[in-house]
Amino acid sequence: MIYFFTTFPLLVNIMRTGNQIVINPSHVKNIGFVFKKHHPDARTVYNHLTQSLSDMNWSFYTIEDEAFDRSAFPGIHTIPATRFAETIDLLIVCGGDGTFLAAIRHIYPAPIPVIGINLGRLGFLTEIKVSEIDTICSLLKKGELRASERTLLEVQWIKQDSKDIFFVLNDVVVCKSALARIIQLEITVEEERITLLRADGIIISTTTGSTAYNLSAGGAIVHPSVPCILLTPICPHTLSQRPIIIPDEFEIGLQLTGDYENVYVTFDGQYGGEFKSGEKLRISRAGQPLYFMNHPTRSYFTILKEKLNWGA
Repeated sequence: MIYFFTTFPLLVNIMRTGNQIVINPSHVKNIGFVFKKHHPDARTVYNHLTQSLSDMNWSFYTIEDEAFDRSAFPGIHTIPATRFAETIDLLIVCGGDGTFLAAIRHIYPAPIPVIGINLGRLGFLTEIKVSEIDTICSLLKKGELRASERTLLEVQWIKQDSKDIFFVLNDVVVCKSALARIIQLEITVEEERITLLRADGIIISTTTGSTAYNLSAGGAIVHPSVPCILLTPICPHTLSQRPIIIPDEFEIGLQLTGDYENVYVTFDGQYGGEFKSGEKLRISRAGQPLYFMNHPTRSYFTILKEKLNWGA
């Protein structure tokens, strides 16, 4: 599948004041919703949100799905996934981080601000608690809800007779299956070969994804405002091949150097496929950031303490 950049209307619902980015509520007409399927609290949270926003005369949309019971969500309109990004001005995700990552695929690269309401367990991306809905809605209506820009990666998957393009918010992972032997990857940065990595695989991560698989594999936690890309080997054969952080303007290349089977590449843990010898990945910073709506009072470091017990 190939994802193309599309020409979208000017982003009139985003305002910049110094270093602050906020939503301009006077230019919001349609709000999109993506729910964690079958979550028992989804209906209650939707009703809470729409009641808090009822005085704004906004319309509410979600993506058509045969499993979606529209009657349980009063006032919501369903539209095809292909029209979702062009219809909405703001996206509210109700679920966990997996739901958030899946939702981004439906709107990117449209410059649509995203709010994450946490119905999952961890909630790094869906950082707003259900108990905070009234506060968030009040700030949204007054034009005081802040946003930050989150970098995505553009991945070109070059095959023998095709090239697919994907965009990821967290990470690109190349790894062997459970029964495969150690694989060897040629890694280039700006077309310079920096190493032949012998390992179970590698994680190429954004700063947003630094607290995901990257962290479990021994990579660093990096603040989302730092302009960099993280390369973290998975169980490297040589202890000298440690994680490395590079500027995000550099392009990374990955290629298998040998005839391997059962090697896979995944994007944000959501989709992917078998990565074969002769194929290549080219990974670089995507041209369009994601507008991520932040909690009004909880800092990134507070979230680290709450979610990871970091620094305690």
